[in-house]
Amino acid sequence: MECDRIIFAWLNETYALEQTIAEILDNYENETVDQDLKNRIEEQIEDTTNQAEIIKNRIEELDREIIATDSGIVTWAKNAASSTFAENKDKLVRYSMLEYCLKYLERAYVKATMIIAEECEDEKTIELCRNLLSNEAEDSEILDQELAGTVIDYLNRETIERPRIDWDEEL
Repeated sequence: MECDRIIFAWLNETYALEQTIAEILDNYENETVDQDLKNRIEEQIEDTTNQAEIIKNRIEELDREIIATDSGIVTWAKNAASSTFAENKDKLVRYSMLEYCLKYLERAYVKATMIIAEECEDEKTIELCRNLLSNEAEDSEILDQELAGTVIDYLNRETIERPRIDWDEEL
């Protein structure tokens, strides 16, 4: 059936994205020293890994096997992460921004998969997607707050470490 093939393809790619996000979050966690942030990222890694497992189970219910994929989106995420890992003073801001971006990308994948499942009348996949989306709403709110905090922390460090130059002062 054509619908099963299309649903599988989208679930498979969403699974690959979840795996990539877990890897990126693991690197993010290793870069930060803030224990509260480490704990939050650790929870995100666990949630992301659990979501990947749920998606994998649905794929298996469809009598399919995970196929390794490096779609354009998954490749983009990996490339964005590797450039974020570079030594920059604003590395944690960049990680936070990437996580923010990936969270919304993840939601878009799940939403698109749900729409496909609705059109194909695949109730199990619709339910799976609804559950995944309900989990994502709270995470997005947390990321909004965290991004602001990370940027402000960076700004404070940068402005405290560098003396302010008064360009109006005569030399």
